[in-house]
Amino acid sequence: MNNRNKYQIEVAKAFLNGCRVGYAEVDGDVCITCDGYTAFFFDRRELVLDLEKMKLVEGIKALGNNEKDRKVHFTGIQKNTPAKSVLELEFDDTGEKMYIDKKFANLVSNWECTLLAVDSLHRLLVQENGNNIAAIMPCRGDY
Repeated sequence: MNNRNKYQIEVAKAFLNGCRVGYAEVDGDVCITCDGYTAFFFDRRELVLDLEKMKLVEGIKALGNNEKDRKVHFTGIQKNTPAKSVLELEFDDTGEKMYIDKKFANLVSNWECTLLAVDSLHRLLVQENGNNIAAIMPCRGDY
């Protein structure tokens, strides 16, 4: 089973559990979120979920490609707070740091991907072979 199929199953589970699910067309794909922190990109031809049962959310379009995107990589540093554990990422060009909740790291582990972001306060875009796979909202605050 490929990653996109697994993500469809996760969205379906959230939908069945009563979560509000939103979507938008982004960069030729359908982008779906069920928690406001992560979003998944699907090729419309592979999508088995019924978009008519979801809410169209225009703001999701901001999660797609941006000409100001820069490459980011994991530093291997984990920081723990009373509320959560975060993983540190660093921009390749400036060394600027950004952080994501560790529970979302499974979206990018165990497979080759490119990580992109405009800055530390905007979404982290996950791509595989140039295709958008997921977007993750960063953690804000001092870590």
